[in-house]
Amino acid sequence: MYIFILYRIMLVLRNRHPLNHLFFISSHHFCTSISSSNPNEAPKPHLSFLVNFLINSVGFTEEAATITSSKVPSLKSTKNPELVINILKQYHLDNTHIRDIIFFAPKILSCRPCKTLEPKVKFFKGHGFSGSDFVQLMKANPGVLNVGLHTRIIPLVNFLRRFIASDEEVFEFIRKTKWLFYPSHNFKRLSDNVLTLQNRGLSNEQIATFISRRFSGAFLRTKDFECRLVWIVNELGIPENSRMFVYAVYAILRLDKSIVEKKFDVLREYNWSEDDIATFGRVNPFNLVLSEAKIRAGLDFFMKELGYTPSYLVTHHSMLRSSLEKTVKPRYKVLEILKENKLVSSKPSLAAVVAYSESLFLKFVKRHENELPGLAESYISSVQKTKGKYSTSYLV
Repeated sequence: MYIFILYRIMLVLRNRHPLNHLFFISSHHFCTSISSSNPNEAPKPHLSFLVNFLINSVGFTEEAATITSSKVPSLKSTKNPELVINILKQYHLDNTHIRDIIFFAPKILSCRPCKTLEPKVKFFKGHGFSGSDFVQLMKANPGVLNVGLHTRIIPLVNFLRRFIASDEEVFEFIRKTKWLFYPSHNFKRLSDNVLTLQNRGLSNEQIATFISRRFSGAFLRTKDFECRLVWIVNELGIPENSRMFVYAVYAILRLDKSIVEKKFDVLREYNWSEDDIATFGRVNPFNLVLSEAKIRAGLDFFMKELGYTPSYLVTHHSMLRSSLEKTVKPRYKVLEILKENKLVSSKPSLAAVVAYSESLFLKFVKRHENELPGLAESYISSVQKTKGKYSTSYLV
């Protein structure tokens, strides 16, 4: 009714206004737009050419296509993306794989299809990469698009062949390792540092473990790298033939020695002996990666509240690495309730139940469901507050 009345008023004004013809045309357009719109429905935004292309060519959802297109704003047409998709299809990648590759590495749409993309696809295809392998490669190493086939990729493969037994294992290693093709990494430094490890007698397996860890310390200047190795042997007392040595390398290369010393100073504040401190770093070098705050909070709880000694904590070093709020304290409360009700004695110890997987710990608690109904649910409720939504599989 409102629209009808408004339209009649405009007809009257048309006959009176000196510019009645133009006025009527604009007003008629205004009325038509009002009558055709739903006041409760927001107008749908115009889809860009690239969004439409991604939806229509390989089946992107509108949301995924919009996110992807926003990451390649320099594209002005679909010409290059069409060539990219055609090359991927020529090498028998299906739409699902192509969608995932483009989503994880949107810049593939703007790379040079014939000079940059096709030689790399051909190279990896020739070494057994499937469609899902390409997805994993682009997800983990989108930087592979920015490095040269002959200047970086092939030299890296040849480098890996020096200590990985077969080509199949080399390319499996590439599939799993995330940082290999970062353009900013100094490949020569990595090669020199690996040679240093080989000269010190590390096995091929240890070196593979070393390389698979993504961390900046692998790219230290060789002189600094060698100094860290000496410090591990002389100060931490971890010999090069120890299986822990490569983990110590990983831990120490992430940290400055002064930071490690500050963590040792925290242990000294709690009356740890130098032998206990050395053992703390030696039995598991990843202890050294713990923050000062985490070490201090753990020592406050285990030593001041529970009365544990440094020698006990050194022997059960995983306790300090476990989360106090998410794991240790909730399980400690459950264990105390079981002890109060004489359902367990001194075993299992807190150290043992802290080491349990979540599912195993719940099985342990549910053994006593008849004597203490609801204990498992209470535990789950307490960890929900710190862990977020709990997996329903643990409730079965």
